[in-house]
Amino acid sequence: MNTCVAEMPEPDTAKKAGFFTRWVVRPIKTQLTQGVSPRRLAWAVSVGSLCGIFPIIGSTSLLTTVAGFGARLNQPVLHAFKTIVIPLQWALLPLFVRIGETIFRAPPVTFKIPDMIKSFGEDPGEFMRRFGMTGLHGIAAWTLLAPIIAFLIYLIARPILEHMATRLTSSRKENSA
Repeated sequence: MNTCVAEMPEPDTAKKAGFFTRWVVRPIKTQLTQGVSPRRLAWAVSVGSLCGIFPIIGSTSLLTTVAGFGARLNQPVLHAFKTIVIPLQWALLPLFVRIGETIFRAPPVTFKIPDMIKSFGEDPGEFMRRFGMTGLHGIAAWTLLAPIIAFLIYLIARPILEHMATRLTSSRKENSA
């Protein structure tokens, strides 16, 4: 039995690309092709990731913007990585708080993030009274660990971005020949 199958048109490549390709790889490639150095992009990846794990929920966009302008880093890459690490922010928040409590020899505070968010919405003043020091403990720990975290992310990102830049340069040379 001979059946004909109509060929389906190829879907748009933008729709075929996955989340990581669309929101991370493409913007970075665009920046590399526009002349941004891999070293500067690695710092943007590092600082964006670092700002994204800052232990105060809801503050990372402002922090990322200010850090980016202050260091003259690439805003789109900063914000892409700040957004990508949001799950890490939630996971690391209790760790930063516990480290801060240890540093200041403060008694551990029992908290659940969803309950904290609800508490803040109901009565911000009461929330600050109950959890203000907890937030400061988390910020202190993050601040102490930030240089180490930023440098480690930079060390991982730089060779990857240099490799991407080399491949893009090679590809452009092959296409122009």
